[in-house]
Amino acid sequence: MKNVMNECHEHEGDVGFPVKKNEGVICTHDIMESGAPVRAVIHHLDGDWEFNSGPGFGVEDLGLYCLGCLIERHPNLKAFSDLPKGWVGWRENDDECWEYEEVGNDAS
Repeated sequence: MKNVMNECHEHEGDVGFPVKKNEGVICTHDIMESGAPVRAVIHHLDGDWEFNSGPGFGVEDLGLYCLGCLIERHPNLKAFSDLPKGWVGWRENDDECWEYEEVGNDAS
């Protein structure tokens, strides 16, 4: 996984998550670099957060990004700030409601 976080920087306002604004989160490159929609949000049991654009990506498609930068691009993601560890939220397209499931150790 490639670390693509910018150098130390600040963000205005609250990112909504119970972590630092410049916390590194796992994210597919297409979300951050070309504005692809977020299709899955995973809160891993170890506390890590992952945001991806859906099935069909490999580890080479993942990077470590600043949470504040992600929230600036996708402010609606603040709604996931209370997603419990070991849970995933997903949807196939923007017209669908988010579905949630506890996946425990299988969150990947």
